[in-house]
Amino acid sequence: MRLTTHTNPAKDARALNEPGPTPPPLPPTTLPPFPSSRPGPMELLGLLRQDGKLDRVLTVAQDVGPVPSSPGPATVAEYSFDDCPDLDVLVVPGGQGTRREVYNEKLLQFLRNQYEKQSMQHMFSVCTGAALLAATGILNGCRATTNKISFDWVVSNDKSRRVIWINSNARWVRHGRIITSAGVSAGMDAALALISTTWGPQVAEDVARRAEYVWVSSGDENT
Repeated sequence: MRLTTHTNPAKDARALNEPGPTPPPLPPTTLPPFPSSRPGPMELLGLLRQDGKLDRVLTVAQDVGPVPSSPGPATVAEYSFDDCPDLDVLVVPGGQGTRREVYNEKLLQFLRNQYEKQSMQHMFSVCTGAALLAATGILNGCRATTNKISFDWVVSNDKSRRVIWINSNARWVRHGRIITSAGVSAGMDAALALISTTWGPQVAEDVARRAEYVWVSSGDENT
């Protein structure tokens, strides 16, 4: 199985609770900041690679190269949208950059194209990454959740009004091939749920134990 995380190309981003005007388009060479919602889920999924359960874990951005993060340290994007290989799982992180990236049509089309591929088994958003999936139309008719603090902003960007947004105690929601989670730690719960579905609950519990993470395994709302 191949798994990747996508990064959000944006340099300057507003605070999560500031709606702000529609941002201008970005030049195609702009490198994205890596959001803080990515490392937790990727660390858990990365443990599966050590066990030989994943072929590889790779990173994709609009452009190949160093990707600055909001906390500071950069991560290297190995593939661009144009040369990304077929994937089994695509992790779409949230963070401040989504405020701008909901207007990035190249990103949105990349997500649509990936979702339509037969190899894609799961598309998994963390935090406000759900806003990007909603902007593509992928979430139309699906149950979904997102960061509770930014919930109203994400819903306001659902122009189709066809997403069934769940704003309760749901930490993550699964609808078919799509998994959406609330904020950073909820993304870790969702990653473990994905591991449990794919490799079994014992594997998920072992990964949580090795990460010394207390897994909230009942966060899924499928009603």
